[in-house]
Amino acid sequence: MNERSMSDSDLCAYVDGRLDGDRLAAVEAGLQADQALRGRAQDWRAQTEALRCLYDPILDEPIPQRLLLAAAGEADRRPRPANTWRWAAAVAWLALGGVIGYGSRVYQVAADPVMQHANLPRQAAIAHAETEVGPIDILVNNSGVSTTQRLQDVSEDDYDFVF
Repeated sequence: MNERSMSDSDLCAYVDGRLDGDRLAAVEAGLQADQALRGRAQDWRAQTEALRCLYDPILDEPIPQRLLLAAAGEADRRPRPANTWRWAAAVAWLALGGVIGYGSRVYQVAADPVMQHANLPRQAAIAHAETEVGPIDILVNNSGVSTTQRLQDVSEDDYDFVF
């Protein structure tokens, strides 16, 4: 096994002591031949030892009784307090936000004279069509945008804008 054929998982398994037989011999031969690989293995061993020193005391702590009971299915099942007020408050805030948002939109349209007359051209076109053709049973509006670029020059943002 040379440096190129030795993967990180092989090296990790070697550091963890999980290799045997031919793979173990091949990894040891690769470590003897490559100083940088040997340094990585030593760094990984040092990191593993530091993690063990840090977390082994936590692993030696006793398991809390309530967790043992929960795992056995015998946990103390206390009823949770009702969250009715929380749900009511959330619904009230959402409703208030909707009312305020809608109200601010109405006031913005009323304050802007351009927005007050934005529908007039459309209304005039419909009235003209009705006088020329008769009553309109169905109305289809169709609009689109385009860019004036070669296909090779169209950016992803331009493509998203068009479609």
